[in-house]
Amino acid sequence: MRLPSTLEVRERIEQVGRTIHPIEDRRVAKDVDEYQLQMAMKYQYIVAGRVAEIAGKYQPGTNLVYPVYIDGIESVLFPVKTAKRKTEEGWSLRGPAVPLAAKFEPWAEELYDYLQDNQEPFRFAEKDSSSKRILEAAIEYTFTGFNWLLKPTSDRGSKWVPFKSHSLRRCRSLTLNVFYKLDPYELLFYGGWEDKDMAKTPSGMSHYLYVEMDQSPYSLLILLRQAERFINKLCKPFDEIHDTDFSKYLIERYVHKDEGVNDG
Repeated sequence: MRLPSTLEVRERIEQVGRTIHPIEDRRVAKDVDEYQLQMAMKYQYIVAGRVAEIAGKYQPGTNLVYPVYIDGIESVLFPVKTAKRKTEEGWSLRGPAVPLAAKFEPWAEELYDYLQDNQEPFRFAEKDSSSKRILEAAIEYTFTGFNWLLKPTSDRGSKWVPFKSHSLRRCRSLTLNVFYKLDPYELLFYGGWEDKDMAKTPSGMSHYLYVEMDQSPYSLLILLRQAERFINKLCKPFDEIHDTDFSKYLIERYVHKDEGVNDG
């Protein structure tokens, strides 16, 4: 088993409604729009979201996306209700953002166009719990054959598990950290992880960062300013940063001509 690459994950999502049909899964209603499912997966991946934040209890309703300048860069800001927060409402707002230019993020403009014209764009059933389960099932179906390495809460070590909805969040966080070099606090702003989870050194910062913000202009300005910490790191050509050819990094004079790199 191996981790799927970012490109492999994104390609699976692109095939939803084309060669991959989640409505063939008995857990997904036959009348569900597969393009809507595809966009939900793209949104969940881009914002590093939990499935409850996408199609469940905390799913977006209105004011889902803003075209803004962040540190002078044309960007898309996605205010997200971060679940599992100890606030009066049970959530706090965070502000993942990506550059608008397709050369940096191919899905940015498509998501902007889709979200600005929709209210509750990822409601797949009347009940939040049912809506969430449909998206979960669709993701599991889409990624049949993929696996992810899960670190359990116990001390028994990691184990391979089938790729599920939370794997999208983990895949995105890995990509942001390894390929874009976001540090633990930048990941905190982007994905809503607790600083103790990311840095393993509780600092008390979450007490100040997880204020219960509404979607007022001032709160949105705070999110925009937080995004200034990482937006420049995301301005790297997509095709270059996601190159999966390891062999190009080998020092040629130390590699025998008749030897190759084992991709298996």
